[in-house]
Amino acid sequence: MPSDNGQFKPGESGNPGGRPKGFATKIKELCGDDYERIAQALHAIAMGTPEQVQELFGEALKVTTKDRIAALVALRDSGPGRPVQALEHRGDVPAATRVVHEFADDEDAAHPQRETA
Repeated sequence: MPSDNGQFKPGESGNPGGRPKGFATKIKELCGDDYERIAQALHAIAMGTPEQVQELFGEALKVTTKDRIAALVALRDSGPGRPVQALEHRGDVPAATRVVHEFADDEDAAHPQRETA
């Protein structure tokens, strides 16, 4: 739980039920660098026929609409990335937001090779 200033105490998580430690490492161990195979599997789940899914996975799997949507989202997020969301605000920008933007602008100026959104 954050303190009065909004900061978490050392050793305390803001997302206690989040991704377990070592999760990314375990995925890397299981999948290696075979991203083409991962993309093929996601594509088969998202848009494949039952025969294509069985051929790829070596067994018949029931693919639900929820599975297909999740695979499509994973493909989108891993490839072109999530769509940009437009934000609109009216009025003055809070001081804390201005400071963050000013800091980001200073960082971008210090690193001209870095792409900015």
